[in-house]
Amino acid sequence: MTSAPDPSQADNAAIAIRALHYIQSDSAQVIARTAAGLGIAAVDVRALYFLSTTPDATPKLLAEHLGLTTGAVTSLVDRLHTAGYCARTPNPDDRRSVVLELTADGTAAVNTLIGGYNAALTRAIDAEQLADLARSLTAFRNTLAEITRTAPAGEPT
Repeated sequence: MTSAPDPSQADNAAIAIRALHYIQSDSAQVIARTAAGLGIAAVDVRALYFLSTTPDATPKLLAEHLGLTTGAVTSLVDRLHTAGYCARTPNPDDRRSVVLELTADGTAAVNTLIGGYNAALTRAIDAEQLADLARSLTAFRNTLAEITRTAPAGEPT
């Protein structure tokens, strides 16, 4: 049996959860503004970022990441391809599939998004705190991903 967290840990967790909620909302606004500037949809920007961080991404992986159907991702990839943001290349591991890669314009679009986040982070947090934050958020993300993979649906973690 685990012991209950001390009140200060519980308070700090509540503050962190609240901050994460607002960061998620603010991030959605950053993505929407970036998308509007690029003339694409917010989900397209999310797709571009995923492609920038996922070598050998396939439409299936992209669909799973975005929570979309494969049909919806086909339309999304068609839009990005037509706009010049991504390219399709044959998948060497599956002849029925393709690998999605960013073009130079796609990379530039992702860099626009990342630039906004970098500016906010470096304005708000000094380098040492930023390194600590990166480690903490990575550990939190990894733990959350593990819990979502292993916990039965509908049960508290």
